[in-house]
Parts: sequence; C-alpha cells; structure tokens
Amino acid sequence: MIVGENKMLPAERQQRILEVLQQRRAASIVELADILETSASTINRDLSVLAAEGWLRRVRGGASITTGLSADPPSKLERLRNVREKEAIGAAAAALVEPGEVVFLEASTTVLYIARQLRHIRPLTAVTNDIFIAAELADTPEIETIVTGGTLRKATRALVGPLVEQVLAAIHVDKVFTGISGLHIVHGLSTGNMIEAQTKQRLLKAGDQIIGVADHTKFNKVAFSRLGPINDLDVLVTDLYAPAEDIERIREMGVTVIIAPFPESSSSYDDGSE
Repeated sequence: MIVGENKMLPAERQQRILEVLQQRRAASIVELADILETSASTINRDLSVLAAEGWLRRVRGGASITTGLSADPPSKLERLRNVREKEAIGAAAAALVEPGEVVFLEASTTVLYIARQLRHIRPLTAVTNDIFIAAELADTPEIETIVTGGTLRKATRALVGPLVEQVLAAIHVDKVFTGISGLHIVHGLSTGNMIEAQTKQRLLKAGDQIIGVADHTKFNKVAFSRLGPINDLDVLVTDLYAPAEDIERIREMGVTVIIAPFPESSSSYDDGSE
C-alpha cells in the first residue's frame, strides 16, 4: 500500500484500466499505477485477472488491449459496471430475507451481490439458475444450494430453457430476487433475450414475494423482450441515483420501492476475484 493510495474497489480499478487501455492501446504498469494512484503490485494483480478473462494481453512491463472486445461475453463487462450501486442494492435486498426462508436467486450480476450478503443469514435454502451464485454459496454452512439445471447461456452464465421452467413450475419459494435489464413506466419490465424472457416470466409467478433489483441505469430503458408491467413486482430495490419522478410513479402502482444507501466505506469490500 502506498501513501495516499486510491481506495477503489477491485472491479472499479479494472474498469478504469480498460478505459485507459482503450484510449492508449497500451500502457506500462508504472503509468497505470500513476493514473490510478495505486501501487504497481496492485496494478500487476489487476492485469493478471483481466488477462485471464481475455480483456487484455500482458506485455513486458505492462499490457495492451485485446482486439475485438465487443465479442466478449457481456457478463464480463457487466461485472465491472456500477459496482458501488450493486453493492448497496445487494445489502438492502438481502436485509429482506429471514433465516429459514427459501429464496430464488435469478441469474444476474446484481443478484450475485445479494448472494454474497446472504452468506451471513442462516439457515437458508437458495435456489438459483446462475453458476456464479451457486459457487458463491457452495461452501457456506447451513445454506442449502439448489441449482436448477438447464442450458447454459455463455453470454450471461444463466441456465435457461425447458429444464429451468420445469423446476419453476414445480416449486414455490418465499422470495424471488430477479435482475431487471429494462424498466420503463409505460413499457414495463423487459430483458434482452427471448429465451431468458420465458424463464423470467415463469419466475415472476414462483414466489410469495417478487423482488426486482435494478440500478439507476436500468430506468427508462426498453430491452428486446417484454416481460410484463412493473407492478408484477412486489418490491423494487434501487440506488440513490434512480430518478425520483419514476420512483414516485412506481410507488403509485402499488410497488414498494427501497432506495439502497451507499455503505459508509465500500472500499473495504473485495469482490472475490482479486
């Protein structure tokens, strides 16, 4: 640790590294450490993580950007976006869970942050169609983790298709936590893929309480596949930057909206990948 080191989250640092490399095409460890106000050893670890995921190529003393980044799975990029907001949403949403409940954790980078907080709420039964969420909870005592099975979508790491839908038709849980790709006052809830939309539509009927999680960037967006009206949700958890006018209108629809406060210090949280 250097004096005055910038206390970014690992994912925030990595996003900034990629932004610098996209501008310059290549940069040295020393240059990146100076720009991000952190140590060379921290930058070196970040570069190793990003290289392993295919974002960049290591060169002597630094890194260069990988060509064709747009072809990489969107789940990688989504993991690096709005980390502070997702951390806050994850904590606020997890606080809704009581020990002994059965919850469904739908495949979503935001829901993954909920799963990390649920490690402290036990006993618990968690059902998921997300391989990362299953791995997150795998070694936690007193949390029984059930994976639905299904066809793996490499773009999002979600298990989708008939097998998942059969499981959803056969179970009923206390709470469903689902990520939202698009949330629009007029057009309702939407997602980017038709196959995932079918799974999500089943999911919206599988619990006593349906809890949607969406950071402010999902507001006023309409994705490719429509899911249904906003009031299909019982609760919406979002962040402090969500538009106040939209929040008021959503509450008028009968949906409980929870605004997640930012933690006093999010810099102490490590997303587990570094």
